[in-house]
Amino acid sequence: MSLTCPYCRDTIAEAEKHCCPTCSTPHHLDCWNDNGGCTVFGCENAPSDEPGIVIKPDDIKGGSIIPDKPPVSYLVHRNGQQLGPYEMQQLLSYSAEGRISPSDLVWCQGMAEWLPLSQFLVGSHIPSPSPRRIATPLFLYIPLGRLVGMVLLSFGIYGTYWLYKNWRFLKERDLLNIRPFWRAVFGVLFIYSLLNTIKEYPETQRICPATFSAGGLSAALISLSVIGNALGRSNETAVSVLGIVITLTAFVFILPVQKYINAVNEIISPRPHFHPWSTGNIVCASFGVIIWLLLIAGLCG
Repeated sequence: MSLTCPYCRDTIAEAEKHCCPTCSTPHHLDCWNDNGGCTVFGCENAPSDEPGIVIKPDDIKGGSIIPDKPPVSYLVHRNGQQLGPYEMQQLLSYSAEGRISPSDLVWCQGMAEWLPLSQFLVGSHIPSPSPRRIATPLFLYIPLGRLVGMVLLSFGIYGTYWLYKNWRFLKERDLLNIRPFWRAVFGVLFIYSLLNTIKEYPETQRICPATFSAGGLSAALISLSVIGNALGRSNETAVSVLGIVITLTAFVFILPVQKYINAVNEIISPRPHFHPWSTGNIVCASFGVIIWLLLIAGLCG
């Protein structure tokens, strides 16, 4: 099968052939020298000032060249997981938001190897997004006092909200295919997975390694929740109230995790702001107050 030079688009004789040492794309030796390197978009041997003719090795088939088209789909390799495909605008947007880090690897059809995002953007002659001026908090960043107060005021509902916000952070940050709402509602089933992910999260580990035990805290929280719910269904008022108290106190086992989250965010420069009061906070508190009033009315009656 005859080969076609992507630079001059003439047939390449065997004696004139020069293959790129990185992507193996064949060229005329004179064309290689005239272009100053490889003509493949994204190849590390392409000229630094101009990418040459935008063409992929797969486009050279049977001596013909498919019309030039820039890559439209990109894959991202992060922490052993392949994500995508994404369009270039998505890459730029996710990078600006911190969902994709400069060290994450990017690849598209026609590239000989995976490249770090930072190097890929420069090599593609696409400006890297400007750094964010305000640091984005890692996980739900709130004061411990507010967490305790909201859990008690909301009759424990805020504990579910806490789970939801942290799962949502992971979904958006790592582009996970999960449903944070249901993972929060069935929190007992997913609590260990969440706490262990927070503990082992690469970005937080680089800032400040965690020391809490995800397994120990999860086991204690699950045990108290199960015991509290069982006692809370008793027909005896005293036993039922004891069950409610036990269930509400189970949240103390997420305090070491929140303390760690806060410690990590306090090291980030510039330091991010605490999570603001939101509609979710108001809804949790409102439902909690209603439940407290109904409970007190029932006890008094």
